[in-house]
Amino acid sequence: MPTTYGQHEASASTLRVALLTPPGPGGIAVVRLSGDGCLDLVAQLCRPAGGRGDARFAPGRLSYCRLMDGDEPLDEVIVSPIGNAVASAVEICLHGGVRVVQRAIMLFQRLGAQRVDALPSALPCLCRSLRRGARDSRPEDLPDATTIAGVIDAWLPRAVTRRMARFLVAQRQLLPPMVARLREDAAEPLSPDERADLHRRSAAAHRALHGIRIALIGPPNAGKSTLANTLIGRERVITSDAAGTTRDWVEETALLDGWPVMLTDTAGARPSDDPLETEAIARGLSQAHAANLVLCVFDVRTVRFAPGVVDEFVRAHLPRAIASGLHPDAPPESTNCPPLLVAFNMADLDPAPPPTTKYPSVFISALSTHNVGRLEQEMSRMLELDLIRDDVPTAF
Repeated sequence: MPTTYGQHEASASTLRVALLTPPGPGGIAVVRLSGDGCLDLVAQLCRPAGGRGDARFAPGRLSYCRLMDGDEPLDEVIVSPIGNAVASAVEICLHGGVRVVQRAIMLFQRLGAQRVDALPSALPCLCRSLRRGARDSRPEDLPDATTIAGVIDAWLPRAVTRRMARFLVAQRQLLPPMVARLREDAAEPLSPDERADLHRRSAAAHRALHGIRIALIGPPNAGKSTLANTLIGRERVITSDAAGTTRDWVEETALLDGWPVMLTDTAGARPSDDPLETEAIARGLSQAHAANLVLCVFDVRTVRFAPGVVDEFVRAHLPRAIASGLHPDAPPESTNCPPLLVAFNMADLDPAPPPTTKYPSVFISALSTHNVGRLEQEMSRMLELDLIRDDVPTAF
C-alpha cells in the first residue's frame, strides 16, 4: 500500500516504486523505480525480448524486454532509464491490464522496493505543523501559495471525478490563508480545536485522493461478488452458486460519494485441503489487512441461529482486528488495523431482522440492492468522507 498520511517520505536512496498512470484498465501503464539499485533490479528482472543474452540499459535509450517473475514472463515492456551518466530512476511501460500492473508492482515490492505515491503532497510539511503548536511551527514546514498551487496543478489531471476536481480547485483559494494562520506571528492563529479538526479532515482527504481500498471478505457463497458488482455498477466479477468461484482476489474501481475507491473481492475464507484455494484465501486476507476498510459479508441465513459465527470468523481470519480493539477480547495494546463493517446479505431471501453484533452492520440484499444505499452511507461515514468539504481548508 502506498505511503500513507503523516508518514515520512522515503529518502532519495530508498528503493521506491510508483504507478505514474491512473489506476484501472488502460492501454498502457507506466511504473517508475527510483533510488539506489533501481537499474540493477530492473536488469535482474528483464530479459531481451529477442531472447538472447542479457538486457543492457543506458540513460536515454529505450529497451524492449520481457519482465520476468522467476522463469515466468509477466509482460513485454519498454524500459527507459532516466538520468545522465548514471540512472537515478527507471520508467517501465507495461500493458495496462489491471492484473499485469498489480503483479509487476508486487514483484518489485517483494524484492525490496517501497511503494509510494507518484504525485506530490502538501501534507509532509503541514502534518508536522498540525502536530505542533503555532509557536513551534517551523517556517520551512509551511508551503507558500505558489507551492500549494503547484501541488494542485499536478493533481488536477488525475482528477477522475467531478467531486475530486471540485475539491482541488476549491483548495487553491482556501489553503493559503489557513497556512498563514499556522505561522508563529499569525494575527489569528488556529486554536487547538481548529488544528485537530483540520488534521482529521486532511487525513480523510489524503485517503480519498491517494486511493481508498475496500476489501470484501467473508465465507464462501455469502454474495461478496454480487455485492462487488452492485457497488461497481456493472458485472465485473464472476458469480455462481458454487462455493469457491472466486479463486483469487479481483480489483475494480467504484464510486463512493463521488470519490473513486478500489474494491477488492476476495476468495471465500474457509478451511480447505486444496493448496490453490488455501493460497487464494491467504492472498485475499492479506488484501484485507492492507485496506482502509474491511467489508465483511455474511449470508444472514447462516448466522441467524448462530450469532457467534461473526466473532469466530473475525477471530480466525482477522486476528489484527482483535488486537486493535475491534473485538471485546482485545488486549490492552493496540495495533493499526482498518475498521470493520459487517454486511448481512440475502435480505430478499430472509427478510427477518438480522442478529445483533458488536460490529457496525447493515442488513442488505446485494441482488435486489435493498439497503445498499444505506451500506454506502455507512462506508462513507467510517472512511470519514463526510469531512471532505469544498468550503473549508483541507490539506492532502
